[in-house]
Amino acid sequence: MTPWVSSACVSSRSIADAVEQLARAGFSNIELTGGTEWYEGLLDDLIELRRRHGLRYQVHNYFPPPPVPFVLNLASCDNDLYRMSIEHVHAAASTSRALGITRYGVHAGFLIDIRVDEAGRRVGRRQVNDRALALQRFSEAFGGLVAAYPDMEIYIENNVVSAVNQESIGENAFLFTNYQSYLELQRHCPGARILLDLAHLKVSCHTDGLEFADQASRLLPLTDYFHVSDNNGLADTNQGLTEVGTDVLDVLRDHVGNQDITFEIYTGLDQVRASIAAVDALAHTS
Repeated sequence: MTPWVSSACVSSRSIADAVEQLARAGFSNIELTGGTEWYEGLLDDLIELRRRHGLRYQVHNYFPPPPVPFVLNLASCDNDLYRMSIEHVHAAASTSRALGITRYGVHAGFLIDIRVDEAGRRVGRRQVNDRALALQRFSEAFGGLVAAYPDMEIYIENNVVSAVNQESIGENAFLFTNYQSYLELQRHCPGARILLDLAHLKVSCHTDGLEFADQASRLLPLTDYFHVSDNNGLADTNQGLTEVGTDVLDVLRDHVGNQDITFEIYTGLDQVRASIAAVDALAHTS
């Protein structure tokens, strides 16, 4: 197992400050993700921090942050948002290349467009786009990214659908939330690599009445790249792996090997360390 720590594990409006905090806390593998603000010179700062602290980076989804915030959606049926989303993922892949990174993970798309003030919160009811059209647009956007960056490994991350949002919207309006919708996505993006977020999967399974352990056992063998944190099944709260039970540890028990595992835990760096130790212990007993 190679552990990575998300830059969102510390709170900062500046990615340079977030990376500095993690480096000083002893973490050297850092996944750059959303939650900070764009500024001129961001890339130069990251290169200098890498040199100073001997860091390794990888880039995830909504990074680098765009100057004007929006919610990334590669399946959007709004032409302006679709264009912005495509431009963003190409900028993210370009940033990855500039940092010497050969991997980039992006979220699967949505059948609705989410406002910035709704991100991570209850989404209001609105028209749900045609699923076939959304899948077609996602396939074209993703295929264009893969074609433009043949030297990169591009991964698709499973979305999270909470019971609150499914009730509010009226249906599951998110692509790739379980194994069945993974198969659907594969038909449109053949051979696509997946980034499996186990915390997302746990919430989505609870919402759709699926067995988390069963769904995880189908998806875990298909990838070498995981995101991990835990929650109570109702919302993606990014807790440590021993704070709310051991569901995520239990499904990982027979699947920890040579994978890259990013810890997305927002309840303090002590919980990040404890979670890394718990997964590392699985790797040495499996």
